[in-house]
Amino acid sequence: MDLLKLLAYQKSRRPKFALLVLIQFNLLKVASSSLGFGPQLAMQLAERLYTQGFISYPRTESTAYPSSFDFRGALEVLRNNSVSGNDVQKLLADGYIKPRSGTDVGDHPPITPMRSALEDMLGYDAWRVYQYVCQHFLGTLSPDCKFIRTKIDFLVGVEFFNCTGQNVTVKGFTSLMPWLAVSEKSLHRLTKGEKIELSKVELYEGYTAPPDYLSESELISLMEKNGIGTDASIPVHINNISERNYVQVQAGRRPSQPFSCCATFQQKFSYFVKKIENMDSLFEAQFSPLSDGKCPRYMKYISSLPSRLFCGTCEEVYFVPQKGTIKLYKEIMCPLERTTLSF
Repeated sequence: MDLLKLLAYQKSRRPKFALLVLIQFNLLKVASSSLGFGPQLAMQLAERLYTQGFISYPRTESTAYPSSFDFRGALEVLRNNSVSGNDVQKLLADGYIKPRSGTDVGDHPPITPMRSALEDMLGYDAWRVYQYVCQHFLGTLSPDCKFIRTKIDFLVGVEFFNCTGQNVTVKGFTSLMPWLAVSEKSLHRLTKGEKIELSKVELYEGYTAPPDYLSESELISLMEKNGIGTDASIPVHINNISERNYVQVQAGRRPSQPFSCCATFQQKFSYFVKKIENMDSLFEAQFSPLSDGKCPRYMKYISSLPSRLFCGTCEEVYFVPQKGTIKLYKEIMCPLERTTLSF
C-alpha cells in the first residue's frame, strides 16, 4: 500500500463579511429562493408592510444609510420583540457595528424595520417577509464571521492532492442567519514530512450534466445586471410571462420552458401573417388616400368660435380642438398664401 506524504500544512484566519444592507432586488431574490414567494407577491407583501408602518419603503436601490441615521433608535424599536428582542439586547450591550459602506443613490434608505410586530398582527406570509427584514437588518449590524482555514498538501506516489478544513472562531452575523454559516470540517494536526499509510483508495465515475433551469432569483440578478426592466417592472415582467404560460414555475421557484411555448408563438405568428391583409382593408375603408386630389396648400386658422382651419382655394374645413392654444410653428409661411403654419 502506498504512503501519503505530507508536503504542507497551512492555517490561515479568514473572515466571512456581514451582508450589505437590504435593498429591493435582494429582498426579491431571497423571497424567491428561501421564502417561496414570487417577486410580484413579495413586493405586494413588502408594500403592505410599508403602508402599515412596519418597514421602510421597499422600492429602494441605496446600499448606504444616510450619515445621520439613528441605528440605536432603530434597534430600540425591536428591543422588546418576543422573537428578535434577545438578539437586539445583545447587540446593544456588546455594541453594534455600522453596516459596510455602500452607495446612497438618493432615493430611499435601505429596507429597515420601523415597528415591532408579531405573526398574529401580520398574517403568515407577511410575517415571514417582516421577520427576514429584521434578521437582515440585525445581521448588517453584527460582527463578521471569522474562521480558521486549514489546507493540507500531500503526495501519493507521483500524484499531488490537497484537502481543506474550516473551524469557526467567531460566529458573528451567522448566529442570526444560520443558513449562511460556514460549514465546519476539522482536520487532524499533522507535521510536514509526515508519512501516513493509506487505508483505502476509491475511484468514482460520473457524468457531466446540462445546467438546470434558471431560478427566479437568478433571473432577477441577470435582469438587474443587464438593465432589463426597473425596480418597479421586474416583478411584473416575471409574473406576466408566468401567467401567459410562456414559462411554468416548478418547485424551488425555477421557471421552466413549457413544450407548447414555441408552438403557441408559431400559431400566433401564422395568424398575424394571414390576417394582415384585413388590416390593410380596414385602413382603406377608414382613410382616404393622399392621391385623391386634395388641395396641397396651407390652410388658414380661423380663431372665432368654432375654431377651424379653412382653405380658401378648395373651401375645405377642418375643425380643431376648441379652447386650445395655437402656436406658430418655426414661423414657417405658405409661399402662396403667405399664411403661417401653426400647431
